[in-house]
Amino acid sequence: MDALLARTKAKTKAVELSIREYIEKGSIEDLISLSGKINVDSDWQKEAPYGR
Repeated sequence: MDALLARTKAKTKAVELSIREYIEKGSIEDLISLSGKINVDSDWQKEAPYGR
């Protein structure tokens, strides 16, 4: 937390930044854990686009 306070001017901003980084890291880890579990067709763009 001290490193965050050094990069920001306010404690509120430091807390906000740390929460954002925590959420982002969790999201990336969730995506990595799905590696090899989802099959994506290479011709997915040939499907009819939604809303068009």
